Amino acid sequence: MARRKRILYKPDAFQSQGRRIAAFLLERGTLIVAGLILALVVFVVAAIISDIHATWEENAWTALGRTGGDITKLRAALAEYGSSDARPFMLFAAARSEIEPPREDGKPKPETEEDRSARLSRAENSLGEIIDEYPDHFLHLYALCLHGQVMEERGEYRDAAAAFETALASAPKGMAPKIKYDIGRNYYLAGMPKAARSHLETAARAGRTVRVEVPVPGYGYRRVEQEADWIAGARYLLARIGPGEQAISLDIPEKETAKPPESEPGDKPADAPDKPKGADETALPKPQP
Repeated sequence: MARRKRILYKPDAFQSQGRRIAAFLLERGTLIVAGLILALVVFVVAAIISDIHATWEENAWTALGRTGGDITKLRAALAEYGSSDARPFMLFAAARSEIEPPREDGKPKPETEEDRSARLSRAENSLGEIIDEYPDHFLHLYALCLHGQVMEERGEYRDAAAAFETALASAPKGMAPKIKYDIGRNYYLAGMPKAARSHLETAARAGRTVRVEVPVPGYGYRRVEQEADWIAGARYLLARIGPGEQAISLDIPEKETAKPPESEPGDKPADAPDKPKGADETALPKPQP
C-alpha cells in the first residue's frame, strides 16, 4: 500500500496570532511581572497613605472639637493641623475667641488698651486668611460679618459699615435684614443718621423669630418663638434718630438733682431765714387808712 504524502501543518490566523502573543510574553515576561508587582506596590502604598490622611483629617476635627473655644488650644490645633480641611473652621473659632474680652472666674478680666488692640488684630488676621484663601467657602460670608464686628469694636464705624455692605452683596435673602441692621447701627454710631435710616427701617420691618428657652416654674425650660433682638434694636435706633436727620449724642445725661419736697400751706420754706427771737406778725405796722 502506497504511503500517503505528509502535508506540513499550517496554523490558521487565530493560532498564529496566539503564538505571536505567547512569544512576546515569553520574551518580555520579566518586564511584565515587574510592572505588575510595581503597580501592586503603588496601589498598596496609596491605600495606606489615604488611610493615614483620613485618620489625620479625623484627628484634626477631633482636636477642633476638644478646644472648646480655648484660644490656646486653638492655636496648638492650627499649628498641628493647619493644612487640613478643618483649618477655616479653626481660624473662625480663633477669631471669635479673640473678639471676646478675656474673663476670669466668670468675670471680665481687666486689660490694657495695648492688649485689647493686639487681641483684635489677631482676630482680624485670622478672618483675613479665611476671606483671602477661601472665597468659595460658606464661612467666607460669616468671616466678612465678623470682620465688620472687629472694626466696630475698634470704633471704626464707617469701615465697619463698609465691611457689612460687602457681606450684604453676597448674603442670601434670609440674612439680608440682619446685615442691614448691622450697617445701619454703624452708620448711626458714626453720626450718619440719614445713611442709617433706610437700613434700619428695612431691619425693623423684618419678620424674624428665634427659638429661645424660657424657665417654667416646676417644669424646667420650654422653647418658645419670639422676635429677634436685633429687630427691637433697629426700632430703638430709629426712635433715637427721630423724624429729623440730626445725629443723637450717645452721652448719658447727668442724673438730675432731687427737688426739695413741696411745703404744705403754712410751712416755712426750707431756705427761709429764721425769725429773730421775739419777732411776731403783730409787731408789723398796720397800714394807714
